[in-house]
Amino acid sequence: MKIKRADDAVSEILGTILLLLIVVAVFSGIYAFVLAPPSDIPQPFVTITGKMEGTNIALTHRGGDPLPLSSLLSVTVGNSTNSTIIGDCLDNASKDDGQWNIGEKLKYSVGCIANQEVRALITDVDSNSALFMKVLHGGETDMTPTVTTLNATNVDNKSATLNMFYDFKDYGSGDVRFAYKKQSEGNWTNTSWSPKQGLHSYHTHIPNLDGETTYEFKAQLRYDITVISGETKLFTTTDGG
Repeated sequence: MKIKRADDAVSEILGTILLLLIVVAVFSGIYAFVLAPPSDIPQPFVTITGKMEGTNIALTHRGGDPLPLSSLLSVTVGNSTNSTIIGDCLDNASKDDGQWNIGEKLKYSVGCIANQEVRALITDVDSNSALFMKVLHGGETDMTPTVTTLNATNVDNKSATLNMFYDFKDYGSGDVRFAYKKQSEGNWTNTSWSPKQGLHSYHTHIPNLDGETTYEFKAQLRYDITVISGETKLFTTTDGG
């Protein structure tokens, strides 16, 4: 009987130890897969600008870290989302070194978008972090630069001041100028491009005009290689009397 009690006691101890080992193993697994600290891979720092070019999304690397070609581009048109790697959206020269670098532009065709909202998202796969997310068409956050032609001022028989308001929005900076001509002629005269940034008003004094003559003029804005124009307006010089 004494031997049997001893055997029972040993069995109970072994059973308790085994149970503790199982509990420790289970909690170690939970920690490893759920409670373990996140990956220490740093998120890339990059500046990206985007716009629509016809039926294409055009995104340009403006500064910061180069991105691997495996970075993910997700495009949402309306309620439909498609994804691809950025390496499939770059030309051969841009992706020859295996990275997306400063100054390089990627393009993604979205076809006919009509009045639908178009949204682009770039994700770094290694750090699982979003690097760029913008509404490029439609919605309330369209960040395409704008330029507005304002009425001419200080008009006399020989000169006038042309005025505009520009807003580079998320693009940041670019150039502005004016185009003007006699209403009866076909060729435009352009002022020099002037570098600007942000949003503000801008004016240029135009001398050596003909008296008693109606002129057309419009404000123009250039960002990247795109030139946009504001509304065409008129002014008429005085007779000088």
